[in-house]
Amino acid sequence: MGKKQREREAAKRTEALAVGNWVMTRAGFYGKIAEIDGDVVVLETPLGDESLWDAGSVVVQKEPPVAEGSTLLDGSLEVDALDDFVETELYNDVEEEDTDA
Repeated sequence: MGKKQREREAAKRTEALAVGNWVMTRAGFYGKIAEIDGDVVVLETPLGDESLWDAGSVVVQKEPPVAEGSTLLDGSLEVDALDDFVETELYNDVEEEDTDA
């Protein structure tokens, strides 16, 4: 990798490290920066869960690729709809096991 390319990537990472920015880590984790304390970055998920990351793991400022019209990024994920889906899938799995026996 050329020196100029490394410098551009370092500048992108530095620019990305600001509270409130959505970022992507080297591992592919998307999170919103909630806090920065030295070399530690606190990343928040859309549901409000927080995790600690090394600042060097942040690659670029980038929002998660979600479907258009999704409510995922504003934190209002339809939990009831998700619960209904999970319950239906679990119920279908149990029915399939019963018919196989």
